[in-house]
Amino acid sequence: MEKKKIIVVAAVAGVLAVGLTAYFGISAALKDDDTAEWRARDDEMTKLKELLAGLADQIKSAQGHSVCERDTDCRVVGLGATVCGKKRGFLVYSVRDAVEDKLLPLVEEFNATHARLGDLSLKPNECGVHPSPVKCVSGVCVPVK
Repeated sequence: MEKKKIIVVAAVAGVLAVGLTAYFGISAALKDDDTAEWRARDDEMTKLKELLAGLADQIKSAQGHSVCERDTDCRVVGLGATVCGKKRGFLVYSVRDAVEDKLLPLVEEFNATHARLGDLSLKPNECGVHPSPVKCVSGVCVPVK
């Protein structure tokens, strides 16, 4: 009888050891998966930030100097995405010296990239602002406050 108890205890200990090994092995694998996911998220965020910087430079180049003769020359376009559908900021430009067919697609790409970055970020997202009207003042498009 004593021998059977020892065998049963040994068998239970063996099953328990195998179970714990499997648990910790799975737990470690999940932790490695989590770490890999966070690393991939961080890598994507870095790439998106670099892309946004490059797009911002291209937007500035296509924007021109906002030269105008009348208020109707002036335009405003939203930059950056927020959770509530508003924009984080606005870009004032003039149809007289902006390369609008280049500028507007760049702004769309910037906004889509910014939205993706916001999705990956753990920071709270502010709701954004409404655009100011723009007008031509001394030959330059400016926001009206």
